[in-house]
Amino acid sequence: MHCWTTDGRGLESLVRADREPPRRLGDNDVLIEVKATSLNYRDLLVAKGQYGGEYDPPIIPLSDMCGVVSSVGPEVNDIEVGDRVTNAPLPQWLEGPLNPQFIKGFVGGAGVDGVLAEEVIFPADALVTVPEFFSDAQGATLSVAALTAWAAVVTHGNVRPGDWVLTHGTGGVAVFALQIAKALGAKTIFTTGSTEKGETIQSLTDADVVLSYRDEDWPKQVRAATGTSGADIVVETVGAATLSGSIKAAAMGGRLGIIGTMGGLTADVNMFDLIRKQLTLRGIYMESVDELRKLVATMGHHQIKPHVGWVFPFEEARSAYEFLAAKQHLGKIVIEVSS
Repeated sequence: MHCWTTDGRGLESLVRADREPPRRLGDNDVLIEVKATSLNYRDLLVAKGQYGGEYDPPIIPLSDMCGVVSSVGPEVNDIEVGDRVTNAPLPQWLEGPLNPQFIKGFVGGAGVDGVLAEEVIFPADALVTVPEFFSDAQGATLSVAALTAWAAVVTHGNVRPGDWVLTHGTGGVAVFALQIAKALGAKTIFTTGSTEKGETIQSLTDADVVLSYRDEDWPKQVRAATGTSGADIVVETVGAATLSGSIKAAAMGGRLGIIGTMGGLTADVNMFDLIRKQLTLRGIYMESVDELRKLVATMGHHQIKPHVGWVFPFEEARSAYEFLAAKQHLGKIVIEVSS
């Protein structure tokens, strides 16, 4: 079986390898022929040893995939051979709150093999059927990026029709957040440093307002765009660099989903703003299998199609990583494993 592996010592240590194909299925296991996988910022950290350290032996990276079921265990009832499925990134987190034990099973990191391989085995309980109108590439983008956006906007953001939802940048989570919020009746704002990217994302998501985060007064512009009230939900995809501004841009009772760390891990914030506005700051670490099912069902009902910006062939997986590291992408980066 062809796959890619990493030992966490940098992008140059990503190598194509051969392993024995997985064949021993447990009673509730499913064997999947992987069609496509997608990249997340976390995958860069894993390859660089900044998420779980170095690995000996090396692991198969990546957390998101779409594939076709080729075999099922004897106790599997809800999934059949030939079904297209995507996987939950934390297979043990079936529902309810996050348990620290679940994090240890995060596929594609912390010593656990991921999905950048021709075949993988998952427990049936951790799989969700992919709607027919999704391509394989689109179906491979749901596990981390879409589920994270869903958690920030819906699970913990409790979005309601008429709410204002603010997000930053043009990465996968930001785009999904805009699409989901808009489909559920919210009004949307996003900030970007690129006029060209801003125009593209606005056309894709029908966002109501586009602002430049290069303008220091963008929080004031958010409040003006919302009639001075501010954003009811903020999907904070950058981190320390924008958190203070996000707090200033938030409405009374606003809900902030803290996701990104690219803008730094330590931020200075005005504590009085938090108190006066009665804000809720919630760290978002994706969500459970149950929430993934709700997400996929909602995307299917509203015909929300993921935006795939680039597709790399399996042989060029390292190039896909390098492209992500260059931060020039818009939407999701996908690696096609098989056609």
